[in-house]
Amino acid sequence: MKASILLLGMFLTGDGAEKLPELDKALKPLTNPESYQFTVQDSAPNAVVEGKYQKGMPLFAVADKIEFFRQNEVLVYKQKDVWQRTRTGTLSDPLLILGASSKVRAIRLPHEELALLVKGLHQAKVQADKKETLITGTIAAELAKKLARTEDQDLAQGGTVKLWLDKAGNLSKYEIALRVQGRRGNADVDGSVTKTVSISGIGTTPVALPEGAKNALR
Repeated sequence: MKASILLLGMFLTGDGAEKLPELDKALKPLTNPESYQFTVQDSAPNAVVEGKYQKGMPLFAVADKIEFFRQNEVLVYKQKDVWQRTRTGTLSDPLLILGASSKVRAIRLPHEELALLVKGLHQAKVQADKKETLITGTIAAELAKKLARTEDQDLAQGGTVKLWLDKAGNLSKYEIALRVQGRRGNADVDGSVTKTVSISGIGTTPVALPEGAKNALR
């Protein structure tokens, strides 16, 4: 470890926010946020989703360069300047829409995900230098299954978490790496899946809902 890194705390178990003042302070603005913007990067190729959250508004997201609004279970998208609902049941959307919409449907709002992470964080360590603070820890299998995508829930065995705070102590990014092991169909699975989420614009990110999208959500 470099001399410039200061180890502030280590091997704290459970209820990480209460035992880590740095994390408690960083997550306070995200406890009941008014708004923020975020980017989700999964380990799968091209699995990037950009989003904007504002309390009381539908979630805005962009996946595969397609704009979406999500309100509860209703998802609408923009195609050739027209907003329309994604199709369900016997009808099907075009393949491009199917892939993008599945990414948007899979999003868990970061402030909700962080609330789960903090409660289940174990063996927390804090490392800080002049530029940023890195908090690392582990999560048990029960929480890993809750955080995993549907196809990985039965395979999740636990995982690791990293949270980055900027020099002002604000949360800028976090990473969840889940260990997956078992059988999926006829194949043996033994590896990890990683998701990285960047957060910015806390309290200053507006979501503008076009009239066309508003009508499509009704």
